[in-house]
Amino acid sequence: MATRPVSTLIDQHERIVDGLEAGDLDRAVTFLREHLRAVFEDVQRIREAAPELFSDSGSGERPRRRADRAW
Repeated sequence: MATRPVSTLIDQHERIVDGLEAGDLDRAVTFLREHLRAVFEDVQRIREAAPELFSDSGSGERPRRRADRAW
């Protein structure tokens, strides 16, 4: 399972801020949407690879961290 490197996420944040600083709301919104799509794709990949990290039961039980997996 491959997720995006942190540097990619930082670049995405910088593009969003650059759009805001330039007063170009449309550009900032476009970059924000791209970023959120990427994050949701990563979350889905993680959910598929390690479903025990997610709970739909509302039980409040926290997942246990496994030493054999690196994110």
